[in-house]
Amino acid sequence: MNERKYFYVREGNTTPAGPHTLAELARMKSMGDLTDNTPVAAGGAPRWEKLGELITAHETEQTACSHDSIAVPQAAQYPQAYIHPQAYRGPLPAYAGPCPNCSHEIPLSEPMLPEHCPHCQFTLRAQNPESMWQQYIVAFKKMFEWRGRATRMEYWSFCLFSNIILFIISLFSNFAGSSEAYAYSEKISYLYSDIGAMYEPAMMLQIAVILIFVIPGISVTIRRLHDIGRSGIWLLAGPILAITIIMSICMTIASGATHSSSTASWSAIMMISIVLFIIIIITMFVFMVSDSKPGSNKYGASPKYPYL
Repeated sequence: MNERKYFYVREGNTTPAGPHTLAELARMKSMGDLTDNTPVAAGGAPRWEKLGELITAHETEQTACSHDSIAVPQAAQYPQAYIHPQAYRGPLPAYAGPCPNCSHEIPLSEPMLPEHCPHCQFTLRAQNPESMWQQYIVAFKKMFEWRGRATRMEYWSFCLFSNIILFIISLFSNFAGSSEAYAYSEKISYLYSDIGAMYEPAMMLQIAVILIFVIPGISVTIRRLHDIGRSGIWLLAGPILAITIIMSICMTIASGATHSSSTASWSAIMMISIVLFIIIIITMFVFMVSDSKPGSNKYGASPKYPYL
């Protein structure tokens, strides 16, 4: 506490006692020797104050000083060891550096920045949902967010559960549309409704589910590209090349039927488009399995390494 010296006057006495520090007066008050109404004054002070009000004012001042506003940097520049700990093989330092919020040193127990500052509980790393199903729900909640970022877990969780749902629906629709389904439904008609009659509704449901998955699928793919610092325009490369391949195949067939001299040109375009399409497929797969880029970029803060 403050080292300034104070005098006090006990009740029924006119002689000042002291001097004492404010910490000593507070201790005497806690022991019952003094009260909140005990007159207190610093040496040479022009007036007396109540001890309780003086202690409260001092505590308020100390609290305000400890919570002074500190500018938080856009991205704290921590060493590379804390960004990719799996690749770090050097000696582990005792501290990661100062907290962006309270400036206290952040202790390390492993080569990765802790989730929270142990001094002020400031979030140093994002707390992403742990289960893949929770990440799948997050992808749907962000289906109209195009400028954000998505982690690998969020993207692959969406791909996994969406394909599982589509697989189950397609199995049912194929079963309902087969001749075995009609025969089986006739044998157990006394227990179940006609399974074959469910073929058309099942197909409609399958198409509806695919359409429902289109928007969040495009959104999470664009945000996954943003997460590694790539533009969402990469998503257009595949469909453009696919259309080019279909058009070149059609033109090759048409020109071949008329023995046109452009057959070779369209065939060359088709082969080049197929090769580029394969390259784009491989490139997009590499992008989708790449780890998040630490820190912030023009698409926002990293959901995995937000302040690194």
